[in-house]
Amino acid sequence: TIVQGLYFGIMIVMIIYNFFIYLSLRNKPYLYYVLYVTFFSVFQLCMGGLDYQYLWPTAPDVHSGALLFSFGGVLWSLSYFTRHFLQLSTVLPKLDIALKRVAIISAAMGITSIFVPYDFSVKILALLNLMVATLLIVIGTILVKRGNTEAQYFLLAFLGLSLGAVLLALRNFGI
Repeated sequence: TIVQGLYFGIMIVMIIYNFFIYLSLRNKPYLYYVLYVTFFSVFQLCMGGLDYQYLWPTAPDVHSGALLFSFGGVLWSLSYFTRHFLQLSTVLPKLDIALKRVAIISAAMGITSIFVPYDFSVKILALLNLMVATLLIVIGTILVKRGNTEAQYFLLAFLGLSLGAVLLALRNFGI
């Protein structure tokens, strides 16, 4: 519990620090990064059951709603961060449009997941996750091949995140 508390404390510090950077620079990628870290932290809080344990122990519906809502927010904010950080509208306009559309659908699904059956929402969000991940890897690879330095850092970080997600999924399947 102490380690988890330290982890979420660090995440809160990252959110506040990057929000102040955004306020001073007015650079949109920082705002989307703050939103991403916020949604991702809430998602992890829900995945570990800590939200249910500490925030709303008498409301299991809030827990399941927060889990899927935050995951939709993760996909949306990660997509918008990528679009603005890598300036996709100018370097890859067609992929920018595709990523924007998937991001908007992800946000809409995150919101509607509060009202529609859990099983349906999980399946749609899993499909959207696959689409976002595929698009981000394709975009990163294309831009790395073009010599884009930011894309090198982005792709390395995203592949690290993806490896962690795969390992988590394997653990959840008992592998």
